[in-house]
Amino acid sequence: MASRRLAVLGSGNVRTSPRVLATLATYFPDEPLEVRLFDCNEERLDLLDRLGRTCFEATKVETILTSTNDLTEALEGATEILVTLHEDCARRMIGGSTTPPIYDSEVVDRFEWRFGDRNKPTPPQNLCDHTRTIISVPAAVDLQGDELMATAVTIAWDQAPAGSRWLALMTPEEVQKSEIPTSDWPGEMSQGQETAMAYQILRWVQHDEKIQDLLEESRKSPLRNWLLEAE
Repeated sequence: MASRRLAVLGSGNVRTSPRVLATLATYFPDEPLEVRLFDCNEERLDLLDRLGRTCFEATKVETILTSTNDLTEALEGATEILVTLHEDCARRMIGGSTTPPIYDSEVVDRFEWRFGDRNKPTPPQNLCDHTRTIISVPAAVDLQGDELMATAVTIAWDQAPAGSRWLALMTPEEVQKSEIPTSDWPGEMSQGQETAMAYQILRWVQHDEKIQDLLEESRKSPLRNWLLEAE
């Protein structure tokens, strides 16, 4: 059993998570470490979980990697908590998710729904649970910007084990808790850069491009120093 458990909240954040995972892959702790990735967006969570396993396989690190979209499960027994929330995850943490209506009609032709109609989309209630989760969107939340992020951080703070070490790769304005240190590493990205990074992650996990440059770059990251402080 791992004596240290790190929860990464908002691990679907393509701005931060590639370098976070690469740092963890090049960090060989003195005692067993388990990393739990958490994100409310299942599609993002799956992509970054695949990247994490690609990184860990490349370095042969023995750190245990698990993923969950359940915040309680992610925080259970956490000794260290890394917060890297993005807007989509924060909105889902606060308001949950909903499946958008993709077919709007007062009249339902039972024959067509039973045998299928290529000219009409399948209604959400006829989809499997996994597909509904994938196409879900954050429920409407009357919060924006820093207030949105700070509310989500507070939700995590209230559920976290007492005595956990925290670090947020977010601005102080987004966190709004003096007890949680913040870092501006690894820097901001434009929307275009985040989109490009998502495709880059796919190339890494599909082994279309080597991941060694990312791993080498992350050996000197500030996150590594934070991890070493716990030893």
